[in-house]
Amino acid sequence: MATERAALYQSKPRAYEHTRQLTRDHLLLNDKDKAIALLLNTEPEHGHFYSNHLLACLAAILQPAGCHGNAHSTLKLVATHLIASGHIWQGVEILILNGQVPDACRYLQANHLWEDSARVAKLLLMDKGQGDGTSAEVSEAKEIWTRWASHLNNCRQKFGATLILIAVGAWHKAAELLVHQHMHDAAALLLRAAHQNDLYQPRDATELEFMHGVFCQYARLLYESGWQSEAKIWAGYGGPNGQQFIDEWKILDVDAVSSS
Repeated sequence: MATERAALYQSKPRAYEHTRQLTRDHLLLNDKDKAIALLLNTEPEHGHFYSNHLLACLAAILQPAGCHGNAHSTLKLVATHLIASGHIWQGVEILILNGQVPDACRYLQANHLWEDSARVAKLLLMDKGQGDGTSAEVSEAKEIWTRWASHLNNCRQKFGATLILIAVGAWHKAAELLVHQHMHDAAALLLRAAHQNDLYQPRDATELEFMHGVFCQYARLLYESGWQSEAKIWAGYGGPNGQQFIDEWKILDVDAVSSS
């Protein structure tokens, strides 16, 4: 019977991977009881029987904030050794159980598991920070997502990077990427909507000048497309340069009337 069960595990590795993923999801959702039950359900013939039972022990005794002192350092050392030896998720799970979620996310990103890192940050930092957590946790999560966006941008996946930046409220950076994609209209609409809803305020003169420039560029596009009235409205959002556009268009309007 034991031999048959061992053969079954070897013939259905995906079944175990599915169970392991389910265990990981329960840990991320802080549903430790279900995670522990799945870990303890590992058959003795399975190659991960011993390690899964040890992980179940850790999950049972560690609090969300992790441990302190020498135990904290030891667990982090064990986790980094596991990650360095290729057992990435095993090490990451220990870091998560030890309350070192940002470190876990950074190690996932270092091993090119960008989406997994974003998911961990969303569940354990961003969502928690918006509930009973702290603004520091939300900031950590946004930083992790911003690094993911930077990675996508470097891989020439600019639109995906833009969506991620919008998701974390990095309005200026998102608008910059849209401009790089020659999507001046989308950049203008994004910044205007964020500004109107008090989601975004330029942090310095450089960002203010950029926002005004985007509005002016969009106004020019509208004017050249025959939407003169709308162009003047958008130029009005564009600061001194926008007002200069309006003055120039008024002169053109007078000349057009005179010539007719």
